[in-house]
Amino acid sequence: MHKEEKILTPAVIIGLNINKKEYERDENSLEELSLLARTADFDPIIKLLHKRAKIDPAYYIGSGKAREIRIITAQNGVEAVIFDFELSLVQIRNLEKLVKCRIISRTELILTIFEKRAHTREAQLQVELATLLYSLPRLRHMWTHLHRIAGLLGTKGPGEK
Repeated sequence: MHKEEKILTPAVIIGLNINKKEYERDENSLEELSLLARTADFDPIIKLLHKRAKIDPAYYIGSGKAREIRIITAQNGVEAVIFDFELSLVQIRNLEKLVKCRIISRTELILTIFEKRAHTREAQLQVELATLLYSLPRLRHMWTHLHRIAGLLGTKGPGEK
């Protein structure tokens, strides 16, 4: 009997080097992320370690590198881009809009691995709780556009016009 061969999702792995002295450490971290990606059923077909002086508030890696990643993903049929760092909600939204594929942070990737490996009900609940706690800050302000800025007694409540 032979094992079923898993179909791996093609992915791009991206790291960022801000401190030039720690380039080797960042390369090792990117290699570790690549192994984590394989464990989570991703195929890291391309690994990029981007050198940058500072973090870009809109894309983390800068708009030029983000456009380059969009081209790479389109040319190689990539379905996910995995980052070796945490991204803000705005950065994730901007990158997904530009790159047009799934954006995954290192923490989200690790939670995915735990989710796949959790067999007991207690382990599954612990992973689900960790995932929800991780997602909470990203969801907290998602529906604020429905809330009224001010209201008086007898007026309509949040989300009502």
